Amino acid sequence: MWSGYWAYKVRVSARLNAAGWLAAGVIGLQAISGTVLGLTGNRPVDSWHFLFGPLALVSLPLALSVARHRSQRAASLILFAGWFVTFALSLRAAGSGGFAA
Repeated sequence: MWSGYWAYKVRVSARLNAAGWLAAGVIGLQAISGTVLGLTGNRPVDSWHFLFGPLALVSLPLALSVARHRSQRAASLILFAGWFVTFALSLRAAGSGGFAA
């Protein structure tokens, strides 16, 4: 929602950029813990998890990097799209990573 507000205002927030890198770091920690779980035998239920997880990991840093030297309008829209895609992929990865009963 925060990135949508800044896209609507056609501005880029330094705090939003910092939050993006922080979120990417948290997703990276989730990837590390998921790798450890996978190596110990706790595999995801759905094999699509191996697609959605890595895409969620790279989508926000990619958007932050692409938006870096763009105009305010382009950067705000790119960041909004990056946050939205990361959110959607994270939800999908969480849904496909459940445990088998």
